[in-house]
Amino acid sequence: MAVEISLLDSGQYEKTFREFAIPYNSVRFNMLNSPKCDRVEFLLFQEEKVKIGLIGGIRDGYFLAPFSAPYTTFSFSDENPRMEHLLNAISLFDEHLAGSNLRGARFVLPPLCYGQHQISKAVCAFHQSGYSVVIDENHLFYTRD
Repeated sequence: MAVEISLLDSGQYEKTFREFAIPYNSVRFNMLNSPKCDRVEFLLFQEEKVKIGLIGGIRDGYFLAPFSAPYTTFSFSDENPRMEHLLNAISLFDEHLAGSNLRGARFVLPPLCYGQHQISKAVCAFHQSGYSVVIDENHLFYTRD
């Protein structure tokens, strides 16, 4: 099965991605802040059983993820998505962006403490896809040991 991209409504997105490790990835948070953008897009990237979601706001001709939070990232139906799935999703996103007459996109990813493996894969996938990647300094200090 080829990778497909779909625009979902908020209810469909919430049914597809029920758990949000990052509150800024939730439908509720994004709908609460929807007046801060022209429209909210709920994107689904699907390849066989693997589902990857992304919520972004359209403002001033740009796709912003997040549009009203310090950071956000993809939502996954699988806890350990393969890099090829992310690369395919970003490629489809680029096609969606070009077909939408938008001027560009901006992503701000969360600190690694919100999903070290998934976020590292997202950074690598964006970099391999030609995006400029800026990583902010993080002052997280693990105290569990």
